[in-house]
Formats: sequence, structure tokens, C-alpha cells
Amino acid sequence: MLRITLFISLFSFALNAWSWSERGNSGFSIICEDPSQNMFYDAYETEQRYGLTPIFPEVNEECSDEASCLGVSLNIAKELLQRLPADPKNRFNKYVGVKKFALERIETFTKEANFLNNIEILPVNDAGIGFIPKNCSLRQTIVQRVPLFKHDKRYIISNEYWNQLDTKQKAVGIVHEILYGYYGYIQHESLSSEMVRYFNSLILADEVKTFTEEEYRLFLNRVYYGN
Repeated sequence: MLRITLFISLFSFALNAWSWSERGNSGFSIICEDPSQNMFYDAYETEQRYGLTPIFPEVNEECSDEASCLGVSLNIAKELLQRLPADPKNRFNKYVGVKKFALERIETFTKEANFLNNIEILPVNDAGIGFIPKNCSLRQTIVQRVPLFKHDKRYIISNEYWNQLDTKQKAVGIVHEILYGYYGYIQHESLSSEMVRYFNSLILADEVKTFTEEEYRLFLNRVYYGN
């Protein structure tokens, strides 16, 4: 009986990982008639859904081309991720902690991303409940999945929408994808990206510093395991 139970547990664990990899995760941008309103969806929710104020780190934002601007966005994203509390001792101990994972994954973002022109990413319906401003549209800008094949990239990015975001908003998108990537690492499935978007909002508003160690441990359990 123990062997049967163990087999079922391992099978379910693998199935969750495969399902996440097959379905993937989508990162959305809000693209508006007024380009000054363009933003990554998590940043919009930070303000409009949760009533929080984004606080971006002070970094040198000067850039002259796509490569240098991506570098600026990565620097902003790194500073945002540095706000994460130290990884608590919890059920994640058999894995690298969220902060360590995030800071390692951001170093590989560029080589794991495929920036493509003239594409529309096929729908990944994981947004959950949400809303957008009038005269704007929600555009699927990034899709992520665990690479299945040798030549797969982890991220596919639509340049059409990506390049309509400023460096700060791109940083928000990068943080979103890295936080969501932890599901793939721990081989657990998420039904929607709402919890990760909220997690990103707390980082963006520098609210994660208000957690006690126990509160943060419980929060991570809820985000990544739903309990």
C-alpha cells in the first residue's frame, strides 16, 4: 500500500509539472491609445486593484537601443527582487528558496528569452479575475514555460508590445515571469497568475518588508501551494 501511495504521489507531482510546462504562463501588458498609460498589468493592479503606490528603485535609466534598455530593465528588476525577505525555513527547504532562485534566474533571463517581431502569442488563459482601463487593451506580451526541447527558450516575447513599455514597466514584467517561474522549479501548478501578480505588487510597493518571518512563510505557502 505504501508503494502504491508513493507511486500515485510521484505521478501526480510529475503530472503537475508537465501540465504547467504544456500550458505555460502569460504576462500581459496594457496598451492604450495614450502611450503614456502603457504598463505591465501587475503595475496597473498595484495601483487600481490594491490601492498601493509603486516605488521604483533609483537606477541610471539612460539607454540608446534595445539591448542597453533591456540592461536597464534587468537592473531595475534586480533591485526590486533584492527587496524580498530572506528565504524562511519552511516546506521549501528541499528547494532553493524564492529569493535565491529569483536572483539566479534573472542572470539567465537574456539568454533564455526569444524576442520576436510580427507575432501574436497564442492565448494562455491564466489571468483570472481582472479589469483594464477604457480605451486600452490587454495584450499577451510574454509567454513562459519550462523548456521541453533542446532548442526551446523559456520566454517568448512579442517585441510589438514589449517595446511599447518603458524600462520600468519591462522590469515589472521580468519580475512577474521570474516569480511565476518558481512554480515550474518546484513542479507545482498554478490555476491563475493572480497570486503572483499580488506578490509582484507587494514587491513593487515595497510592502514585503512589513512581513514577519512567519507571515512571509505562510504567504509563500499560499502563493506557491495554495494553502
